[in-house]
Amino acid sequence: KKCISTAQIVDILTAFNLDNNRLEFAKKAYQYTSNKNKYFQVVQQLSYAKNKEALETYMSNQ
Repeated sequence: KKCISTAQIVDILTAFNLDNNRLEFAKKAYQYTSNKNKYFQVVQQLSYAKNKEALETYMSNQ
């Protein structure tokens, strides 16, 4: 069921100190997101280019 918005995920990501933890949560939350067309906002919350690329790759493989 798609029950969480991109904006809510962005808010939740602020609770994580480590970028790797933000990446893992973002991957898990993606399938439950109601507006995946705005998920680039989640990608922008990641600090490291390698994590941004990893999330984009994950999204394109879903």
